[in-house]
Amino acid sequence: MRRVRADEWRELRALRLRALADAPDAFGTTVAEAEAEPDVAWQERAVAEDRATFVAEVAGRLIGMAAGGTNPMEASAAGLYSMWVEPAARGLTRE
Repeated sequence: MRRVRADEWRELRALRLRALADAPDAFGTTVAEAEAEPDVAWQERAVAEDRATFVAEVAGRLIGMAAGGTNPMEASAAGLYSMWVEPAARGLTRE
């Protein structure tokens, strides 16, 4: 697990689209809505200061993500907004 890098916005977009396709009821956005977002929105998401996206990577491929950030209504609070791991990677352990 590590924080997504600014130059990985395309990979982040692809990962998010896979997550939305796999678990559409788990997110507040649809695949169609996410696909329609302009590139600049994905670029901003990768570097946002008020939220962070962490990715799980195996052999150079992003297989999962968790995103969270501060609560705009309560600065001392933070929340987890989304989390997803590819079905084939669920339960993997590091040796």
